[in-house]
Amino acid sequence: MPTRQIPVFVLAGFLGSGKTTFLNGLLHNALGVRVGVIINDFGDIPVDSWLVDASVDTMVTLGGGCLCCVTDAGQIDDMLQQLLDPSLEIDAVVIEASGLADPANLALRVSRSSTRGVRFAGVVLMVDACEYLETLRSHPQIAQDGRIADLIVLNKADLVSSSDLDQLMRTLEDSSRGAPVLPTTFGTIDPRLLFDRARHEPPRYGQVPLPFENLERHAHDRHPPHLHDQYTSVSFRTDQPLSPHRFLELLYDRPAGLYRLKGHVRFTVTRGPGAARHPLEVQSVGAHVRFARQRQTPNHPLVDETQLVLIGIGVDAADVAARLADCEADTATSDDRTAMITINRYLD
Repeated sequence: MPTRQIPVFVLAGFLGSGKTTFLNGLLHNALGVRVGVIINDFGDIPVDSWLVDASVDTMVTLGGGCLCCVTDAGQIDDMLQQLLDPSLEIDAVVIEASGLADPANLALRVSRSSTRGVRFAGVVLMVDACEYLETLRSHPQIAQDGRIADLIVLNKADLVSSSDLDQLMRTLEDSSRGAPVLPTTFGTIDPRLLFDRARHEPPRYGQVPLPFENLERHAHDRHPPHLHDQYTSVSFRTDQPLSPHRFLELLYDRPAGLYRLKGHVRFTVTRGPGAARHPLEVQSVGAHVRFARQRQTPNHPLVDETQLVLIGIGVDAADVAARLADCEADTATSDDRTAMITINRYLD
C-alpha cells in the first residue's frame, strides 16, 4: 500500500496582496482538513503569525529570515518534519512566504525536499488588483512570479472597475502562460480547489489549537540578490499609547519609500467611536488602511502594547522610528477624539 503523501502548497504574493486573509479562510474550511502552516515573517516582530487565526492546527515560524534564501535544504525539511508528527494528524501544509520572497526559488526547494510523506502540490500566487500594475512598474521582475504559479488568486477584485479587472486578467494570463486566474474578494475561494475532503474519526470540522512553535533564524550564506534585498524592515514597539491624530498624520504623509505597515497600535482614546480598551490591529498597503479589533481566544492572548512592522524601499529607519516616537502621548486631546471618528471609518 503506497505511503500517504501530504500535499505542501507554497502561498506567495507581494506585500499586502492578502495572503494571510486567504490563509485564514483555508483554515476554516468545512472539509475537515487539518492544516499545518509555516509562516515566513519579514521583520523582527512576528506580526503575520499573530494575524493568522489562532485556531491554526500547528504552526512554525521563521522570523526575520527568508525561506527562499535558505541554503541548507535541511532547514525546510526540519520544519516539515515537525508538522508530520502523527499526533497532529495534518492533512495539508501551507507555506506562507514573506511578501518579498522569491517564489520560484522557494518552490524549487520545497519540491526537492527529502522529507518522506510529503509532496509538493504547487504554488498559489496572490495578486492585489488595486496595486499590481503600479507594483509591476516599480518591480518588473514580479511578472516572472506568474510563470511558476499553478493558481493565481486576483484579490480585491471588487475595488477596481470591470475594464481594469479584464485588463489585469489578460496581463496575468499572458505572463503566467495559462495559469487559471480567479478573481476574488477578501481572498475567498472554494477550498475544494486545493483540498480533498478529509476523513477523521471523529470528524473534525473547524480547527483544534495545537502547540505554537518557533524556529530560530539561521544565518544566511551568500546568495544572489532578490527583491527583498531592496527593502528595509523597521520594527517599533512601545507600551506608551499613541496619539490617534499624530498617527493618522503619519499614515497620510507616509515616510518616503514606505509601502507596508502592519501590527497593533494602542491609542490614548479608549472610549467613543472606533475606540477600544486594547490595541487595534492595523494594516496599511500603499494608500489603503484598515483597522480591526483584536479577537481573544484561549491560545491567542490580546496584545497590550503597540507593536508595528514597517516595510519599504529606501526607508530611513531612524526617521521612521523618530516619527513613531513623536506619536507617543500621555493624554488624549480634542484632535485625538476627532481622529478616532476617522479611524472608525476604517474599522472592520
